[in-house]
Amino acid sequence: MGESLKTQDKLRGWELQSLTGPLLCSLCSLEPDSHDHLFFNCVYSTQVWFFVKSNMTSNINSNSWKDFIEFASEFADKKSARSITSKLLFAASVYFIWQERNFRLFKKQSRSCANLVAVIYSTVRLKLLSLRWKPTKHAKLMKESWKIP
Repeated sequence: MGESLKTQDKLRGWELQSLTGPLLCSLCSLEPDSHDHLFFNCVYSTQVWFFVKSNMTSNINSNSWKDFIEFASEFADKKSARSITSKLLFAASVYFIWQERNFRLFKKQSRSCANLVAVIYSTVRLKLLSLRWKPTKHAKLMKESWKIP
């Protein structure tokens, strides 16, 4: 999984910055928009990851897209309840951070960090509700923590 998202750092190569002014992150307006900044160094996304990481299988303390992809590949093929939950949290977080970036950039709409985290958790919980759970100790704990009947 490469850096194929159309972040504003790709526009710099087209020299559009001189026409549009500095291309700053639409989430924090502090630094240029790039994969590493958008997903790991931006104040907004850092807050999102702070809450989300607490429910993942292990913790990552990296600020690079490449390192996070390597981290995610650790649990990619695993089928345990925590691994599945981690995959869902990872995918939903990346998706909704990207969506928030686009809402702010193109629609001039924004959500608070707490609101976005709630959307991520709600989305993951809905997916977890649709899964069949094996009767294991870890699955039982996961169901209890996600309030799944």
